[in-house]
Amino acid sequence: MCNSHLATFAGVCVVNAHADRSKIREHVHDVAMSSPFSTQARTDDEQTAPPRRIAGHASGGVWEYLSPAGDWIIKCADPTRIACELRALTAYGGRGLAPTVVAAQPGILITERVAGHTRPADQWTSTDAHALGGVLAAVHAAHALSQLGDPDDPCTHYSAEGYFAHRIAQIQPYAHHLSRELWAYITSVRIVPPEVTMVHGDLWSGNIIWGESGPYLVDWEYAHPGDPAGELAYLVQMDDIRADIRAALLDGYGATEQLRRRVVASAPLIGAWCAAWYFTHADEARGHLMVRRAEERLHEADASGAESG
Repeated sequence: MCNSHLATFAGVCVVNAHADRSKIREHVHDVAMSSPFSTQARTDDEQTAPPRRIAGHASGGVWEYLSPAGDWIIKCADPTRIACELRALTAYGGRGLAPTVVAAQPGILITERVAGHTRPADQWTSTDAHALGGVLAAVHAAHALSQLGDPDDPCTHYSAEGYFAHRIAQIQPYAHHLSRELWAYITSVRIVPPEVTMVHGDLWSGNIIWGESGPYLVDWEYAHPGDPAGELAYLVQMDDIRADIRAALLDGYGATEQLRRRVVASAPLIGAWCAAWYFTHADEARGHLMVRRAEERLHEADASGAESG
């Protein structure tokens, strides 16, 4: 990368990253110098544009860097989150599921840019949803957990009881926004997965890139072991997936009848948790929208007789 562009990027990264500011500049330099930027990118400032910040990333900074040598995405975020994403991409990158890692240092991750664009869920076809279901089934393959590394890392363990306790604790300050029926359901439901698998952790349309070869998942910093039903319910809640697209998604996934029931049973809790996240971040409009969706999911769960245990 050109020296002036590296300096500019390093300065912006220092301002936006949550990592220690006295060290982040050094990390940026080390990553850039050890990556293809240093040997493949042009050195003429007039021929290589500086990294362009991509708006809308909540936990740090993300930049797009396009050059004659190749296109990359550069992310600065909390080192723990970057470590989670790096482990996930080590398992899935280059397999048609996620971007390939170019280089990494604590708090900084550089990946290849996936060609394509995000697309609102209301524009998905049944064919799109079926293809996405296949990708998610591959992501949720249990064997991928063996590639996560350190078993003591917070990204690599899962407890069903801990999961529900944590979610309920986050929802409780905003329980007054929920109906009594929804709150009673949330505090009583316990959905123990038959097996724990790798989950993306923030699965919504904004983290799905649609390219010529199909969908790719990006922004893996919340990847962790968990319940696939909860992940699928999160997607349904965040993007308000309509019934026909939901059916195509689960068909593409190869979902069993048991998994389908668990998705329905998980949705009210996941919806209320999404609402709590928005309330916590002072987005009242989105919070109330998520509450309304959670109430709708509760009616669906009641109507279907979905099992909550």
